[in-house]
Amino acid sequence: MPIYRYRREIKVADGDQVRLRIEFPDNATAAPHIIDLPGTDDRDRTNEVNEMLGSGATLKTERTIINSKPFNFDKNNPYVRVNYYINEKLEVAHTNPKNEDNSPLVIVTFNFVS
Repeated sequence: MPIYRYRREIKVADGDQVRLRIEFPDNATAAPHIIDLPGTDDRDRTNEVNEMLGSGATLKTERTIINSKPFNFDKNNPYVRVNYYINEKLEVAHTNPKNEDNSPLVIVTFNFVS
């Protein structure tokens, strides 16, 4: 099973609130996500996500990692696609052909910095 890894450094001010949005560009896609945040506030989510992660000051203390296991059920769609946004800016657009892996592990690491 291939593992797709993405790393992004994102500038935020200490007082900024950071919102994560995970969307599926294609219908018939589903996924469980584990969102590993600084501290003990880790979250398990399913399918599309749209929620606050916390303040810039808190998120800068440690990296944030999102593990996703997407699957597209549409037999006519040859791809698995997932988009990751921070504060409505597209940061990661993952795409892989299903013949490469129909349920990949996608690991996105965000480092929030000043």
